[in-house]
Amino acid sequence: MPPPPQPAADVAAVADGPPVLRLFGPPALQAGSSLVPFTAERRFQLLTVLALADGQWIARERLGQLLWPAHGAAAARSNLRTVVHRARLLPGAQAVEATEHAVRWVVDHDVRACLSALGSSDPDTRADAVTTAGQPLLEGLDDPANPAWSDWLDSQRRRVAAAWQSAAWDWLAQAADPAARAALADRLLSHDALDETAMTAWLEAAMARGQGAAARQRFRAFAHRLAEELGIEPAQHLRDLMARLDGSPPTAGATPDTPSGRPRIVPPDSGTDFVGRQQERAEAQALLARADCRLLTLLGPGGVGKSRLARVVAGLTGAEAAHTRTDFPGGAWWVDLQDLTQAAALLPRLAQQLGLQTLDEPTALAQVAAALPAQRCLMVLDNAEHLLGLPGVDTLQAVLDGLLAAHPGVCLLVTSRVRLGASGPLQVAEWLLPVPGLAVPDEDSRDLDAASAFDAVQLFDRRARQADPRFALAAHVGAVVDIAAAVGGMPLALELAASWVRLMPPAAIADELRRSLDLLQRHPSAVGQPARPEHVSVRDVLAQSVAMLSPLERQALAAVSMFQDGFSRDAARALGRLTALPLLSALTDRGLLAIDADDRFRLHPLVQTLGAELLAADPALATATRQAHARHFARYMAELAPLTRGNLRQLVVAIDAEFANICRAWDTSLEEAQGEALGHIVRALWVYFEVTGRLQEGIRRLRPALQRLESMAAHDAPSGWALSRLRHGLSMLMHRGGHQADGLAVAETGMAAGIQAADLEALVGCLLNSGSCLMALGRLTEAHARFEQALALARTHDDTHCVAWALGNLAVSHSALGDADAAIAHGEQALQLDRQQGNLYQVAVHLVNLGGAQLDANRLAAAIDWTRQAVQHCHDHGLTLFELHARSNLAGFLMRDGRVDEARALTLQCLQAARAQGLLIVQAMQLTMLARMEVRAGRLAAALPPIREALGLARGHGLHSELPLVLRTWAALCEARGQVVQAARVLQCAIGMAATSPSDARFFGQLLSALPLDDRARAEAAEQPLTPDEALADIEADRPR
Repeated sequence: MPPPPQPAADVAAVADGPPVLRLFGPPALQAGSSLVPFTAERRFQLLTVLALADGQWIARERLGQLLWPAHGAAAARSNLRTVVHRARLLPGAQAVEATEHAVRWVVDHDVRACLSALGSSDPDTRADAVTTAGQPLLEGLDDPANPAWSDWLDSQRRRVAAAWQSAAWDWLAQAADPAARAALADRLLSHDALDETAMTAWLEAAMARGQGAAARQRFRAFAHRLAEELGIEPAQHLRDLMARLDGSPPTAGATPDTPSGRPRIVPPDSGTDFVGRQQERAEAQALLARADCRLLTLLGPGGVGKSRLARVVAGLTGAEAAHTRTDFPGGAWWVDLQDLTQAAALLPRLAQQLGLQTLDEPTALAQVAAALPAQRCLMVLDNAEHLLGLPGVDTLQAVLDGLLAAHPGVCLLVTSRVRLGASGPLQVAEWLLPVPGLAVPDEDSRDLDAASAFDAVQLFDRRARQADPRFALAAHVGAVVDIAAAVGGMPLALELAASWVRLMPPAAIADELRRSLDLLQRHPSAVGQPARPEHVSVRDVLAQSVAMLSPLERQALAAVSMFQDGFSRDAARALGRLTALPLLSALTDRGLLAIDADDRFRLHPLVQTLGAELLAADPALATATRQAHARHFARYMAELAPLTRGNLRQLVVAIDAEFANICRAWDTSLEEAQGEALGHIVRALWVYFEVTGRLQEGIRRLRPALQRLESMAAHDAPSGWALSRLRHGLSMLMHRGGHQADGLAVAETGMAAGIQAADLEALVGCLLNSGSCLMALGRLTEAHARFEQALALARTHDDTHCVAWALGNLAVSHSALGDADAAIAHGEQALQLDRQQGNLYQVAVHLVNLGGAQLDANRLAAAIDWTRQAVQHCHDHGLTLFELHARSNLAGFLMRDGRVDEARALTLQCLQAARAQGLLIVQAMQLTMLARMEVRAGRLAAALPPIREALGLARGHGLHSELPLVLRTWAALCEARGQVVQAARVLQCAIGMAATSPSDARFFGQLLSALPLDDRARAEAAEQPLTPDEALADIEADRPR
C-alpha cells in the first residue's frame, strides 16, 4: 500500500524510481517515497494537461489560454513561466521540458495504461480493464471559475468514460456469468441510470439466476424514471423481455435471446422480411438480364420502397443470391449516395466500396473500372436524385456515362425520385421501372380472405404485430383496408401507421388520416414541382407520427437530423440528454429511426428532411445542436490525430465511417469561427486526403479556410494554431498533387509566421513541405537547406517524431545530390527512431528509400536485402500500396543482379496487383520494366507490346510523367535491335522533355554516354533531334527514323 497523501513540497525530494501519475480518483504523483496529491492549483492543472498530451509539445499560447483565459497573452505567458518553474520543484516533475515556445512532460500514467488495455486485441486484457476501470477521473480538479478549464476537464472525462462504457457494452455481449454481468451492469447504471443496454443485461442476469421478482421491481422503477424524466415508456425489446418473464408471447419478428451488448434494431430490409413486389422484382430481373440494359432506374417517390426492392433484386439480402450469382458472376455492390453533396464525390465512394486504398484523382474513373472484376457485375446506386442538376463539369450523368464506357461488363441499378436524364443528357440508354405503391384492396375485396392477399394489407399486418403482439387482422380488416387506401399503398406510410396500433385502434388511425389537414405543397425532392398524391400521403403520415411523439421525442428527432450518413451511440451521447438511448429506442419503436448491422443509427431521407424542418423551427435547439455536433467531431478528430504518426489504415477506417459528419463539423466550425475546433479537425483530415490519394478533393475542401483563418488568427490564438496546421496540410496536399508553386507559397507563409502561433509539428512540416516543393522544381540545394533547418529545429525541441521526419527527408535530398553514404546514414537514423515510435508508415518509407540509396552506392546486394525487408514489413502490416512499390523496386534490383526470371515473375505479380487496384501509374511502370526484362532476355519481339500498352495508358489518361520512362525503354529496345543512333536520338529527346525530372535526366544522360557510338555517330544523332511526338509515333509504328 502506498503511504497516505502528504502535502506537496516546494523542494524536490530525491526519487528512487521513475515517477508514476495516478489520474483516476484523486490525482497524485508517486515519485519514490513521495506521494504528491493534486489539487485545483495551476501547477497541478498544468501537469495534468501535459501528462494527458502523452509527451507531445504544447504551445505556450495554448496553455496560457487554457489556464488564464481572462488574461492577455503577455500576462498568461508570464504566469506560465512561473507555474512551470513551480511545477518542476515537485517530486517527480523535474522532467518537465520547456523551450521558448512550448512545454511537454513525458510521464507514465494510469489513464494511458487503461485506454491501451481497453483497446487491446487480447480479450483477457480488455476484460480486466473493463472490470477494474471506471473510477472517476481527475477527482477534485474542478475549477468553476475557469470555463476553459471546465470544458477541457469535461472533454477528458467524456473521452475516457466513453472508451470504458463502449468496452463494457462489448464485454456484456460476450460474458456468460450472470453474477459478473449483473455487477458490471450495476456499475454502468451508476454512471447513467437510463442506460438501456445495462438495464437489459441486468434484467437478463436476474432472470438467469431465478430472480424474477427483483427483475420486475427493477423494470418498474426504470419505466417510472423514463416516464418522469423523458415522458416515454421502455423500448420494445425491454418490454418483450419482461413479457417472456411473465410467459407472454414475444413481439412478432423479435430477435431470439442473445446476451445483451449493443442492441441491434435492424431495419426490415432483409429478403425474409420483404413483402410483395413480385411483379416489380420479376420485371427488374428480366431487364437486368438483357445485354442492352446497362442502366436501370427504379423510379418512384420517397417512401415507396425503392431501396428495399433494389436490395432484393441485386441479391444483397440473401433471398435472391442465386439470381445474382447467375446473372452477375462478378458480384454486386451497394453504394449509398444520400450523404454526398456533389457528383464528383461518387468516384471516391465507389473506390471505398471496392476496397481501393488510394485513389489517383486524374485517373480515378479508370482506376475504379480496373478494380471491378472482368465478369459482368452490378452496382446499386441508392438515392441519386439530389445529385442531379448540380453545377460543375463532373455531373452525375457524366460520371455514370464514363463508368459504363470504361467497363463494358458493369451494370448500374439506380434508385431515384426523378429520371436521371431529366436534368441532362445521357450517352447510355436509361431504362425505367416505375415503382408504385403496394397493391391495395378495392371495394370488392374487403373481406379477410381477399384483403389479406394484397401486399399493402400484408405489410401493415406484419408491422402491426411487431408493434403489438395482440393485434389480429381479422378484427380490423376493414379499417386496415381504409388505411392502405388512404396512404396509396406507400410502404413507409403503412409501416409508420402500423406502429400506432399500440396507441389507438386501426379505425381511429383511419379517421386521423382522413381528417389530416397538414398537406405537403411541394415535391420533397425538387423545389418548384407540385406535390403528387403519394407524396402527400407519406408526408401526412410522417406528420401524424411526429404529432404522437412526446415533446422530448420530437426534440430528439430534430436533433439527430443534424447527423449525416448515420451516427454512432457515442455521437448521439454528445448531443446531450435529448439523444439519450431510451429516446432513440422510442423513435426506433415508432419506425422513425433504425440501427444497421454496423451499430449505426440511420434516418430514412424523408424522416431526416422532416427532422431538419423541426430543427429549423427551433432556432435555440438548432444552434445548440449544431455546436454540440461540431464539438464532438472536433474531439473525435483530435483523438484520431495520434494515428497520423502510426496506424494510417486505422485512421482511414475511422474517418471513412464519419466522413460526412466530419465535413459538416468543419463547415460549422468555419462558419462560427471556432479556431480550436478547426485545428483539431484539420490534422487528421489532411492526412486522410493524402493517404487515400484524394488530393484535389482535399485541396478543394481545405483551401477556402485559409483566408478565413488568417483573419481570425489576428485576434484569436487558437485560430493561429489552427492556421499553422492548415498551412502544413494544405502545402503537403498541393505538393503531392503537383501544385508546387502554390504549395511552396503556402508553406513559406507558414515558415514566416514562425512557431509563436504554431505547434512544432506544423512549423517543421511547413519547412519540410517547402523543401519537397523546391526539390520537385529542381532547386535541390535550397531544398536540402530547408530539410537541414527543419532537423535543427526538431532537435532543439527534442521531438523524436519531427527529428525522424526531417532525417528521412534529408536522406532523400542527399540521394538526389549524389551523396549515397549520407543518404544511408540519415535513412538508418530515421528508421531506428520511427521503429521505436511504432510509426509503421514511415518505417515502410525509410526501408524503401534505403534500398534505393544502397543502389545509388553501388551496393546491389544491400539494396536487395533492404527492399526485401520493406516488402515483408508492408505485408505484415497491411500496407498494400507500399508493398506494391517495394516489390516493384525489388524486381528492378533483381534484374540488375542478373536474376531475370525471378525479376520477371515478380514484375508480373506487381502488374496483376496494380491492375486489380486500378493503379495506372504503377501499371505503366511495371509494363516498361517488363519490356526491359524481355530485352535483357533477348526476347525482343515480346518487348514491344508492353511498351505500347504503357504508352496507351500514359497518353489515354494524361500520365505525362510516365512518357520519359516509355521513351527510355523504347531506346533500350532500339539499341538491342542494333539501331544505336536511333536509341541515342530517343534518349536525347527524353532528356529534353518537360516531364523529365532532374534525376531522371541525369540517369538518361548516363545511358546515352554508355551507348557504343563513335564521335561521328554521336554527331549524327545530335544533328537529327526528335520531337516527343515523333519519338512516340515511332513506337506506335515500330519504325526507326
